[in-house]
Amino acid sequence: MAVKSLKQKHVEVGVRERRDNWDLRKRVDQMGPDERAWALLTDWQTGIGNRRAWDEREPLPVQVALDVDNLKAMNDRWGHDAGDALLAAVCRALEQAGVVPYRIGGDEFACQFNDQDEAFRCLQRANSILRQFSFSWLDTFGTRWTGRGAGFSAGVGLTARDAERSLLWVKKVRERLGLRARRGRLSPLFKVAGVQTWPSWLRRIVG
Repeated sequence: MAVKSLKQKHVEVGVRERRDNWDLRKRVDQMGPDERAWALLTDWQTGIGNRRAWDEREPLPVQVALDVDNLKAMNDRWGHDAGDALLAAVCRALEQAGVVPYRIGGDEFACQFNDQDEAFRCLQRANSILRQFSFSWLDTFGTRWTGRGAGFSAGVGLTARDAERSLLWVKKVRERLGLRARRGRLSPLFKVAGVQTWPSWLRRIVG
């Protein structure tokens, strides 16, 4: 998964790039101790901490559960490379806002803060940054798609369980306000556009 300059607010993932990253991953018996520790605690798709790293963290006073909008809809419509591009954009937006994110699995993320004011401030900033990102992916038919206006829902609590309960409420409220679509549908705030980029050999065939 390749990430372009964030100064351009653009994240790009291609089918071949994702496969190349998979092929380049070392076998466990080829790794050194530091590489094994990194692999054990890192989500390979995004490069951030995984569920195990989250479970082994030192908890801070405020916990956050986070769900990414549109991931299932994008995977269903354009394939997992589209979903990977969205996940990359979410991670970079969170990091730019000063958040240390962990990927729990699928569209679920988590993070933590020292106090609630810091949590709300950083999460609002991350969502604002993410809304401005454009990110692109290449589908299997040679179309270059660009998406803009992604977002997420976040629940805040003093424990991880409280944060998950809060997240369920936030998701329902955002759906009623038209800020989030139901699972499997695209949010009305999310815009996509596609440009056909067939390779030269295929253009010659189809004329």
